[in-house]
Amino acid sequence: MKAAEIATAATYRQRVALRTGRSMELVDVREVDWITADGNYVVLHLRGGRHRVRGSISALESELDPQVFVRLHRSTIVNARRIVRLELVSTSDRIAILANGTRLPVGRSFRGRLEPLLAGLI
Repeated sequence: MKAAEIATAATYRQRVALRTGRSMELVDVREVDWITADGNYVVLHLRGGRHRVRGSISALESELDPQVFVRLHRSTIVNARRIVRLELVSTSDRIAILANGTRLPVGRSFRGRLEPLLAGLI
């Protein structure tokens, strides 16, 4: 990794704190499969579980590396490395299929962000 890439990567959130009972667990954001909005919270989906964290999806999106995380819908962000397939539902609608089988709709206005990122991961 070049020095410029290291400096850029350091500006994005690397870990997220998850409340587990009476303690906090720090998890690498790369372990997150996808994120959904839930009012004043976001729900992080990872390791087969769900964790609610206070904050907006837009604020969290601005803290995540756009080369790894991409907004699929106004209420969904996905770790692009977890996407294994894009399905065409109609001429304009797509569904992102994750490695664990999760199916996430891709909003029409967000599709333009997803396809170039996926091409870069190939």
